[in-house]
Amino acid sequence: KGASAHNGGVKAKRELTNRLRAVLLILIVAQSLALRRMSTSARLWIVGCGIALIAVVIAGGRRAAREAASEMPPVSLPDVPRVVRMLREAGREGAFVVLLFGKDGAPPAASEALNVQFSVEKGRVGLDWILASPLNVAEETRVLEFFGREGRPVETRSKNGISYLRIEDGDLAALCEVLLARLFGVSAEQKLTLIAEGVSWRGPFILEATT
Repeated sequence: KGASAHNGGVKAKRELTNRLRAVLLILIVAQSLALRRMSTSARLWIVGCGIALIAVVIAGGRRAAREAASEMPPVSLPDVPRVVRMLREAGREGAFVVLLFGKDGAPPAASEALNVQFSVEKGRVGLDWILASPLNVAEETRVLEFFGREGRPVETRSKNGISYLRIEDGDLAALCEVLLARLFGVSAEQKLTLIAEGVSWRGPFILEATT
Protein backbone atom coordinates (compact mmCIF):
# COMPACT_ATOMS: atom_id res chain seq x y z
CA LYS A 1 0.00 0.00 0.00
CA GLY A 2 1.34 3.41 -0.96
CA ALA A 3 0.93 4.97 2.44
CA SER A 4 2.52 2.18 4.42
CA ALA A 5 5.86 3.94 4.64
CA HIS A 6 4.27 7.33 5.37
CA ASN A 7 7.05 9.51 4.06
CA GLY A 8 7.28 12.42 1.69
CA GLY A 9 10.36 11.24 -0.12
CA VAL A 10 8.89 8.63 -2.46
CA LYS A 11 10.03 10.34 -5.63
CA ALA A 12 13.31 11.39 -4.08
CA LYS A 13 14.04 7.79 -3.17
CA ARG A 14 13.39 6.73 -6.74
CA GLU A 15 15.80 9.39 -7.94
CA LEU A 16 18.36 8.18 -5.41
CA THR A 17 18.03 4.61 -6.69
CA ASN A 18 18.45 5.74 -10.29
CA ARG A 19 21.53 7.77 -9.36
CA LEU A 20 23.11 4.84 -7.55
CA ARG A 21 22.48 2.59 -10.52
CA ALA A 22 24.13 5.11 -12.83
CA VAL A 23 27.17 5.44 -10.54
CA LEU A 24 27.57 1.67 -10.23
CA LEU A 25 27.30 1.28 -13.99
CA ILE A 26 30.05 3.87 -14.49
CA LEU A 27 32.27 2.09 -11.98
CA ILE A 28 31.72 -1.27 -13.65
CA VAL A 29 32.50 0.12 -17.09
CA ALA A 30 35.58 1.90 -15.75
CA GLN A 31 36.82 -1.28 -14.18
CA SER A 32 36.35 -3.33 -17.32
CA LEU A 33 38.02 -0.77 -19.59
CA ALA A 34 40.78 0.76 -17.53
CA LEU A 35 41.51 -0.70 -14.14
CA ARG A 36 43.34 -3.72 -15.50
CA ARG A 37 45.95 -1.49 -17.08
CA MET A 38 46.52 0.63 -13.95
CA SER A 39 48.91 0.25 -11.10
CA THR A 40 47.69 -0.87 -7.68
CA SER A 41 47.84 2.65 -6.28
CA ALA A 42 45.86 4.02 -9.21
CA ARG A 43 43.24 1.34 -8.76
CA LEU A 44 42.91 2.18 -5.08
CA TRP A 45 42.54 5.85 -5.97
CA ILE A 46 39.76 5.08 -8.48
CA VAL A 47 37.92 2.87 -5.99
CA GLY A 48 38.21 5.57 -3.32
CA CYS A 49 36.78 8.16 -5.67
CA GLY A 50 33.93 5.81 -6.52
CA ILE A 51 33.08 5.29 -2.85
CA ALA A 52 33.19 9.04 -2.25
CA LEU A 53 30.93 9.64 -5.24
CA ILE A 54 28.39 7.11 -3.96
CA ALA A 55 28.44 8.83 -0.55
CA VAL A 56 27.74 12.18 -2.22
CA VAL A 57 24.86 10.69 -4.21
CA ILE A 58 23.33 9.14 -1.08
CA ALA A 59 23.65 12.41 0.82
CA GLY A 60 22.02 14.28 -2.04
CA GLY A 61 19.16 11.79 -2.18
CA ARG A 62 18.53 12.11 1.54
CA ARG A 63 18.56 15.88 1.26
CA ALA A 64 16.09 15.68 -1.64
CA ALA A 65 13.79 13.51 0.46
CA ARG A 66 13.87 16.03 3.29
CA GLU A 67 13.20 18.88 0.87
CA ALA A 68 10.31 16.95 -0.70
CA ALA A 69 8.70 16.59 2.72
CA SER A 70 9.23 20.22 3.63
CA GLU A 71 7.75 21.47 0.35
CA MET A 72 4.41 19.73 0.87
CA PRO A 73 1.71 22.28 1.53
CA PRO A 74 -0.08 22.14 4.88
CA VAL A 75 -3.78 21.48 4.46
CA SER A 76 -6.84 21.60 6.70
CA LEU A 77 -10.24 19.93 6.68
CA PRO A 78 -11.84 22.48 4.32
CA ASP A 79 -9.18 21.57 1.73
CA VAL A 80 -10.06 17.87 1.71
CA PRO A 81 -12.67 18.10 -1.10
CA ARG A 82 -10.13 19.84 -3.34
CA VAL A 83 -7.48 17.24 -2.58
CA VAL A 84 -9.87 14.38 -3.36
CA ARG A 85 -11.03 16.08 -6.56
CA MET A 86 -7.46 16.42 -7.82
CA LEU A 87 -6.76 12.77 -7.02
CA ARG A 88 -9.89 11.75 -8.90
CA GLU A 89 -8.89 13.88 -11.88
CA ALA A 90 -5.41 12.37 -11.85
CA GLY A 91 -7.01 8.93 -12.11
CA ARG A 92 -3.61 7.25 -12.12
CA GLU A 93 -3.60 3.72 -10.75
CA GLY A 94 -1.75 3.62 -7.45
CA ALA A 95 -1.91 7.39 -6.89
CA PHE A 96 -2.63 8.35 -3.32
CA VAL A 97 -2.88 11.22 -0.86
CA VAL A 98 -2.27 10.72 2.86
CA LEU A 99 -3.29 13.14 5.60
CA LEU A 100 -1.35 12.90 8.86
CA PHE A 101 -3.01 14.40 11.93
CA GLY A 102 -3.05 14.56 15.71
CA LYS A 103 -5.95 14.43 18.14
CA ASP A 104 -7.71 17.53 19.45
CA GLY A 105 -5.61 20.09 17.62
CA ALA A 106 -2.24 18.45 18.30
CA PRO A 107 0.30 18.14 15.47
CA PRO A 108 0.90 14.71 13.95
CA ALA A 109 3.16 12.36 15.91
CA ALA A 110 6.81 12.52 14.90
CA SER A 111 6.66 8.95 13.59
CA GLU A 112 3.83 6.61 12.63
CA ALA A 113 1.22 9.32 13.10
CA LEU A 114 -2.52 8.86 12.85
CA ASN A 115 -3.41 9.05 9.18
CA VAL A 116 -6.15 8.63 6.63
CA GLN A 117 -5.60 7.97 2.94
CA PHE A 118 -7.36 8.48 -0.37
CA SER A 119 -6.11 6.24 -3.17
CA VAL A 120 -6.92 5.03 -6.67
CA GLU A 121 -7.50 1.29 -7.03
CA LYS A 122 -8.73 -0.26 -10.27
CA GLY A 123 -9.78 3.15 -11.45
CA ARG A 124 -11.82 4.00 -8.34
CA VAL A 125 -11.01 6.49 -5.61
CA GLY A 126 -11.45 5.19 -2.09
CA LEU A 127 -11.01 6.26 1.51
CA ASP A 128 -8.54 4.01 3.35
CA TRP A 129 -7.80 3.50 7.02
CA ILE A 130 -4.37 1.83 6.84
CA LEU A 131 -3.67 -0.70 9.60
CA ALA A 132 0.10 -0.17 9.68
CA SER A 133 0.74 2.58 12.22
CA PRO A 134 0.19 1.37 15.81
CA LEU A 135 -1.99 4.43 16.40
CA ASN A 136 -4.20 3.53 13.43
CA VAL A 137 -4.42 -0.09 14.55
CA ALA A 138 -5.48 1.00 18.04
CA GLU A 139 -8.34 3.03 16.56
CA GLU A 140 -9.60 0.31 14.18
CA THR A 141 -12.63 -0.64 16.29
CA ARG A 142 -13.73 2.96 16.78
CA VAL A 143 -13.33 3.70 13.07
CA LEU A 144 -15.35 0.62 12.12
CA GLU A 145 -18.09 1.59 14.56
CA PHE A 146 -18.15 5.10 13.11
CA PHE A 147 -18.55 3.80 9.55
CA GLY A 148 -21.31 1.51 10.79
CA ARG A 149 -23.20 4.41 12.38
CA GLU A 150 -22.84 6.34 9.14
CA GLY A 151 -24.27 3.38 7.21
CA ARG A 152 -21.16 3.06 5.03
CA PRO A 153 -20.18 -0.45 3.92
CA VAL A 154 -16.52 -1.19 4.63
CA GLU A 155 -14.23 -3.63 2.86
CA THR A 156 -11.19 -5.08 4.59
CA ARG A 157 -8.42 -5.50 2.06
CA SER A 158 -4.76 -6.40 2.14
CA LYS A 159 -1.91 -5.34 -0.11
CA ASN A 160 1.82 -5.88 0.24
CA GLY A 161 1.19 -7.54 3.59
CA ILE A 162 -0.69 -4.54 5.02
CA SER A 163 -4.41 -4.63 5.85
CA TYR A 164 -6.66 -1.63 5.49
CA LEU A 165 -10.31 -0.62 5.67
CA ARG A 166 -11.68 0.85 2.44
CA ILE A 167 -14.82 2.71 1.40
CA GLU A 168 -15.42 3.68 -2.23
CA ASP A 169 -19.04 4.87 -2.34
CA GLY A 170 -20.56 8.22 -1.49
CA ASP A 171 -19.00 11.58 -0.67
CA LEU A 172 -15.58 10.47 0.56
CA ALA A 173 -14.31 13.97 1.33
CA ALA A 174 -17.30 14.74 3.55
CA LEU A 175 -16.97 11.35 5.26
CA CYS A 176 -13.31 12.04 5.98
CA GLU A 177 -14.08 15.47 7.42
CA VAL A 178 -16.73 14.05 9.76
CA LEU A 179 -14.48 11.13 10.76
CA LEU A 180 -11.59 13.37 11.76
CA ALA A 181 -13.77 15.97 13.46
CA ARG A 182 -15.99 13.66 15.48
CA LEU A 183 -13.64 10.84 16.40
CA PHE A 184 -10.38 12.73 16.75
CA GLY A 185 -11.34 16.32 17.51
CA VAL A 186 -9.66 17.74 14.40
CA SER A 187 -10.77 21.35 13.92
CA ALA A 188 -11.30 23.23 10.67
CA GLU A 189 -8.21 25.36 11.39
CA GLN A 190 -5.91 22.49 12.37
CA LYS A 191 -3.01 21.91 9.99
CA LEU A 192 -2.64 18.43 8.51
CA THR A 193 0.53 17.06 6.94
CA LEU A 194 0.13 16.02 3.32
CA ILE A 195 1.91 13.13 1.59
CA ALA A 196 1.11 12.44 -2.06
CA GLU A 197 2.10 10.21 -4.95
CA GLY A 198 0.72 10.74 -8.45
CA VAL A 199 -0.43 14.26 -7.55
CA SER A 200 1.91 17.27 -7.37
CA TRP A 201 1.48 20.83 -6.21
CA ARG A 202 2.44 24.39 -7.14
CA GLY A 203 2.34 26.38 -3.93
CA PRO A 204 -0.11 26.06 -1.03
CA PHE A 205 -3.35 24.21 -1.86
CA ILE A 206 -2.70 24.21 -5.62
CA LEU A 207 -2.55 20.55 -6.55
CA GLU A 208 -2.22 19.14 -10.03
CA ALA A 209 -2.07 15.66 -11.48
CA THR A 210 1.32 14.32 -12.50
CA THR A 211 1.83 12.49 -15.77
